[in-house]
Amino acid sequence: MRVGELARATGLTVRTLHYYDEIGLLSPGQRSSGGHRLYNGEDIQRLYRICLLRRLGVPLEQIARALDDPAWSLGAAVHRHLDEVDRQVAAAHRLRSGLQGMVDTLGVDGPLDAQAMLRKACTGTSCRCSASVPVASSGVPTEPSCMPKWKPATG
Repeated sequence: MRVGELARATGLTVRTLHYYDEIGLLSPGQRSSGGHRLYNGEDIQRLYRICLLRRLGVPLEQIARALDDPAWSLGAAVHRHLDEVDRQVAAAHRLRSGLQGMVDTLGVDGPLDAQAMLRKACTGTSCRCSASVPVASSGVPTEPSCMPKWKPATG
């Protein structure tokens, strides 16, 4: 089966299949005399396992190890992935809490208090803002110590 046919049959793009070949995840079993990729039954079975693991959210690096290491455990990989998803969900909840604090502050009548808004945004997050956020003479808050320093790209 040629790469275009495999792409149409699986719903993947030709570019994805080329990338999988480039990184050694799915190399075609043969090449035509013209250099075209030709996939055999074993290649298609490997691609099926790749697609299954991708749907579970397993990163490509782990998939490569999984398919090439007979000692690899699907259960252990799923547990590791579940731990990572739990960390991402917790981070999303912290972000939502901060955004809700900003929405609550913006909904208040009267002038916008940037310090209060930043304090509310940091409530319940891992942010370590001090109670007083430095404010420039323009009234705009400067970067609190918890914020990463932004540097413009040079070049």
